[in-house]
Amino acid sequence: MKLIKKVLLVFTLIAAVGLAPNVSLAQEADELPDIPPTSQPPTDLNFGSGSTLMNIELFSTKYFMSGTSTIKGVSSTVVRIAGNTKAFSPVDKISVDLYLEQWDATSSKWKTVLAAGGTSNFYSSFVSSGKDIKVVKNKYYRVRAKHRVVKAGAIEEKTSITSYIYLN
Repeated sequence: MKLIKKVLLVFTLIAAVGLAPNVSLAQEADELPDIPPTSQPPTDLNFGSGSTLMNIELFSTKYFMSGTSTIKGVSSTVVRIAGNTKAFSPVDKISVDLYLEQWDATSSKWKTVLAAGGTSNFYSSFVSSGKDIKVVKNKYYRVRAKHRVVKAGAIEEKTSITSYIYLN
């Protein structure tokens, strides 16, 4: 009985700490205009990254290993976006497709402003893609990448999303 009470106390403390607001992060975020909602503002507003490894899921994959995406501000009007997909072993087809998204403060949603294309490899375990894109300054941007692996008719697909950057 004492063990149950201790376990409940520990879970209560963990929940209380997890739900407590982080004032310092909120104050930093308020300094930026029309900031997108996020659980954790990025520490570097000129570089963002994302990974399929961040998405904890119950479903395992047989062929798909990982996928990453990045966005970097090259100048006030150019971003460099990139992504890659890895498989455990060579597959029939492996691909990564990149989408540039911009924060729309009016609708409070991320909008895809460019399907930047992607790359596919056949009978490979790795593929990568990247490009520089001209953008409008004083906006928030992020990259959404679709990672796909196909082997013997089985399709395994995951998505990675970078943290956002701000160009001014």
